[in-house]
Amino acid sequence: MTARFRASASIIDVTPPLGFSLGGYIARSGVSEGVLDPITARLLFLTTGRDMVLLVSLDWVYIDGRWAHDVKEAVEKQTGIDGNSVIITATHTHSGPEIPRSFVTKSRQEEAYFSGVTGQIVDAAGRLLASAGDVEPFLGSTRVIGLGAHRNDPELPVDDELSILTLRGSDRDAVYRIITYGCHPTLLGPENLLFSADWVGRGLADIDRQRGGTSIFVNGAAGDVSTRFIRKARGPQEIEKYAAIFCKAAGRAQTGSVPLPGDRISVKTTHVPVSYRKLPDREETQRALFEVEREITESREKGKGFGEIRRLESIREGMIVSFFLMSGGGFDEIFGKRSMTAPITLVSIGSTGMIFFPGEVMSETAISLRAAARGTITVCGYANDYFGYLARGNGDYESSVALLSPDSIEKIIEAARRLVTEGR
Repeated sequence: MTARFRASASIIDVTPPLGFSLGGYIARSGVSEGVLDPITARLLFLTTGRDMVLLVSLDWVYIDGRWAHDVKEAVEKQTGIDGNSVIITATHTHSGPEIPRSFVTKSRQEEAYFSGVTGQIVDAAGRLLASAGDVEPFLGSTRVIGLGAHRNDPELPVDDELSILTLRGSDRDAVYRIITYGCHPTLLGPENLLFSADWVGRGLADIDRQRGGTSIFVNGAAGDVSTRFIRKARGPQEIEKYAAIFCKAAGRAQTGSVPLPGDRISVKTTHVPVSYRKLPDREETQRALFEVEREITESREKGKGFGEIRRLESIREGMIVSFFLMSGGGFDEIFGKRSMTAPITLVSIGSTGMIFFPGEVMSETAISLRAAARGTITVCGYANDYFGYLARGNGDYESSVALLSPDSIEKIIEAARRLVTEGR
């Protein structure tokens, strides 16, 4: 009996040199001084012999679409793997390398680093193409309790499902996993100057050590989900704790997995024209900032709860980001010339699907898409490009720092809805 799928996977170390800037926090000062754990690129190649997909997951805060385009072209040229079938995602660690705001004006150090990573990915893709072996797919899921919660209000619902696609070969070591779960990897704060994949990196290492094989992590609807209301502190000890929660959840999901029906791979992408939002008036923002500062002071004096104070602090942070955007001359000056089309990609593997967004997906979007989808679907963020928070406006931090106009965000969500309801 001919196997339906062939697969292979690889992990490569892409840790930048010390002195390279870290990304993720505007409040961070200083450059990298050491390595807590390596920054990696994890690759998984899956094919039916005719159709294929190459998934690349990097311990970066996001993916710049200009760089991703170049990588896809290079992979196709050197290996023959269709560039349209290459999906490049970021785990969204806030302790990885800083991604240049404008890839037109990279420093020499940045140029060397990103060019080097491109070469490593291309080389690894070629090896994976040559080494793929027969596998059987299994799909499982579980709820993750005690790791992430809605970061504006812990009582609000989130997409707390961890999904795991396990590919098993005849060799004990030929076990590959695609694990999807949505939560910010921010157990290390802006004061941290060590490279780290945060709880994701440690969790994946634990999974692979305990269960063998190679795991790939794809962050889900993490836009408004974090450890904010769950963690007791920040630092390496918390990483150990939450990595263990993640590892145990992945183990439950794998143990409960069932054979995945179907024998096809399909990759469909729609490109949505988008535009930046209009930045608020400077004077109005200044007045609003003064007002929220007053509310924060009064809330502390009245002894209000952490959640209420943290919500106000988040709104203040959003206003500070708006000032940063204004002072930088606006979006075009900060990000440089870029394609204003957002790629939304649906990858179907057997009877299941993964929908990839070029930005930070909100919980309500993921819950809605999962309910509307034909069959099982996992919602994935930080893929192939980055257009910021894909948040509908409601006065919270995410909507106040969104890059795109509200109508652009609606078009992206609607395009994804069409893909998951019609595209399979």
